[in-house]
Amino acid sequence: MDRGSDNNVQGLLRVLSGAPGDPAASCPGSNMLGDLRRGEHHVRLGPNCAIGKDGFMEPSPVRYVPSGASSFDKRIAYVKVDEDTFLEVAATFLRCLPQVNRPGR
Repeated sequence: MDRGSDNNVQGLLRVLSGAPGDPAASCPGSNMLGDLRRGEHHVRLGPNCAIGKDGFMEPSPVRYVPSGASSFDKRIAYVKVDEDTFLEVAATFLRCLPQVNRPGR
């Protein structure tokens, strides 16, 4: 039975070592980034945030716990922006998506 490495344990301790009463101290964790469906929660889980259908969730109902197996969590970030900036980026993304997502590429 795999019990994880010392890095896993230390990472979990860092995440959960909040002060008493801190929501992080009793918050469930996941070592998977991206789309997460767990119980009542359906969120996009990032290294330092959770995004629900209404935007960034504070406090986050689920925390990301690095496993040490990948550096992906150090290369991705979700940044809060104003609505105009968000709409501009979304429009550019949707306009370019068919070019990137062509069969045979």
